[in-house]
Amino acid sequence: MTVLRSSYRHLPEDLQLCFRYCSIFPKNYMFKKDGLVKMWMGSGLIHVKGGMERPEDIGEGYLAQLTRKSFFSFVPTGDPYSKHYTGYYIMHDLLHDLARNVSFSECVRLEYGDYMHDRHTVRHLWIAKFSKLTIEEIEAIPFFKNLRTLVIESSSDLGIVHVHALERAVENLKGLRLLILKRVPKFCFAKEVANKHLRYVSFSGMQEVQGLSKLYHLQILASERSINLGPEQLKKLGNLSRLRYVSYGINGFGEFFVVGLSSLQELHNFQVQEKEGYQIHSLRNLSKLCKLKMCNLENVRSHKEIIKAKLSEKFHLRSLSLNWSETNDAPKDEDDRILDQLEPHTRLQNLEIACYNGVRFPSWFNHLSLTNMVSLELRRCGKWVRLPAFGKLKLLKHLELQKLTELKQIGISPDVSLPQNLKTLVVEGCKELRELPLLPPSLVQLEINDVGLSTLPRIEERHGTNMGSEGMPPKLVLVIIRECPNLTSLERSFLLQEHYVRALRILSIVDCVGLITAPLLFGKMNQLTEFRIGSCSKLEMPPANQLGDQLSPGNSWIKWRMRNPEDKQFSIPNTLKELSMVECRGFEVPLLNSLFGLTNLTSLNLCDCAKVESLPSPRVFTSLQALREIFVTRCSSLLSLGGMGVLPYLTWLEITGCPSLHSKTLFTSQVGRCQISILP
Repeated sequence: MTVLRSSYRHLPEDLQLCFRYCSIFPKNYMFKKDGLVKMWMGSGLIHVKGGMERPEDIGEGYLAQLTRKSFFSFVPTGDPYSKHYTGYYIMHDLLHDLARNVSFSECVRLEYGDYMHDRHTVRHLWIAKFSKLTIEEIEAIPFFKNLRTLVIESSSDLGIVHVHALERAVENLKGLRLLILKRVPKFCFAKEVANKHLRYVSFSGMQEVQGLSKLYHLQILASERSINLGPEQLKKLGNLSRLRYVSYGINGFGEFFVVGLSSLQELHNFQVQEKEGYQIHSLRNLSKLCKLKMCNLENVRSHKEIIKAKLSEKFHLRSLSLNWSETNDAPKDEDDRILDQLEPHTRLQNLEIACYNGVRFPSWFNHLSLTNMVSLELRRCGKWVRLPAFGKLKLLKHLELQKLTELKQIGISPDVSLPQNLKTLVVEGCKELRELPLLPPSLVQLEINDVGLSTLPRIEERHGTNMGSEGMPPKLVLVIIRECPNLTSLERSFLLQEHYVRALRILSIVDCVGLITAPLLFGKMNQLTEFRIGSCSKLEMPPANQLGDQLSPGNSWIKWRMRNPEDKQFSIPNTLKELSMVECRGFEVPLLNSLFGLTNLTSLNLCDCAKVESLPSPRVFTSLQALREIFVTRCSSLLSLGGMGVLPYLTWLEITGCPSLHSKTLFTSQVGRCQISILP
């Protein structure tokens, strides 16, 4: 603790305060960056010292510094290759103890009735299990004269007497800046709070909110559920000119006039309407917006209205989502004119266009220098036939094309390449698209689903001092190919470019009913941990007498080695952890015979494998020391579980729809103590 305390003392004063503040949270709390920074802002811990810097940016900088100095640890969550890859921050127990120690009597968390503190020094207070407090203890809250932060958390529904006592307490906290009420329904935010300097208010439910419209310093207004407000109350919320964040729309405080919210940073659900106050030009004064999602753009009466919204002048705008309704039947020419006028500032980083009914891609894409764009998502734009290859978007990392049902071409020819720094490409529901441009060597994740491709693309070979393909480490980690009925072969695709498959970890080829040949470089996939192949009904093994003609010695395609006349085998990398085979039409038999030595395999899944009569032998299963679970579904010819009984660590066996396995005792006698699920 002495070393930790010394590290704390070397922090700048602002960082010390932000660290101490976190002691009001419970141990092992999972901090979200946005939520924590907003609380720091609301409680007055972040001070902007002139200039253009946003308090959010300062707060994120504080958190980054505390993380670099190991006061927080970042824990990633979700798909690491997805655009939406996020995570949370945690504080080690010892550091939490340090925060409580150095913040004693300033930042306090009350639990289990430990209510006695020097009320003149407490500034930030979190009361857990509020329902356990007596009425007298609630009425004593206003004696915390210097209180700036109050978080009330109830473990059960409160009685009306407790709620009224809390209302009176809040009315008398003159210096309060942040108020969060968790599981406190029916709270009445009445007119008497009008003299408060609240910056942050969050509720789980309210009955009356008349006082909210007079909180002129309010920056953050949040609700965990829909709040039904009358027209007059909604109108008054639009006067909070300092409001930066608000739960807007049907899941929050409803829709209200935004034209006066000149400090607003994010507006996620603005429904464009024809009535006054909800037209698109109502956005004209929101010059500080960073994120904007507009819906029902078919309600724009004329493209001339958009000019008044001053979209291209919104310097801070980083994320823009343009949405028409799925039932949009507006004339295509008018949609084209509207989209042409929805020109953003050149600093835009994320763009989404959905359900657009026009035939032309926006003209500003050709002349606007969108050099900062990192993400582009185009969804349900059913009239587009051609798209550019977006090569000018040098920083683009994420590209998603979804349900562009008429799309036939990307780029002027197949020889052009997608952006040089692209990491994620998702193409889904583009049934008329027959080919893709060249892929960049930077690509990490590729997902192709329900697309009319007849061939898979190749990765561009870039040569030169810094761009030689062999000089760059391979990046491609995840490949998912699903429901591509026109795909007949994987030949001449990126899957046969040896250098680029070396880093591949996940490979899935499913529901490609036209696929006949699938040569794969398993011998080069040294990092492969998960392989799925299934429902490719035409995919077959080549006859044994043709193997020599197709594969020369040392060929690193799937190797069909002959150990005995009936035993054709693959060479599978021993890094594989999960193997799933679905309806493989005989492909699964040699795969099963090739499991020997896969010491990292933990999960085996067989589904609709009609030719499998037995699972592998004891010799094979003995080598699968890591195998924990086996799923066998609708394998109608399965007669034997083979040598499964030798598996030392098998914990789960699930057998479904395998009528040829007659006796339940057969399972229990062979698989020891693992859990068994047997379904007809």
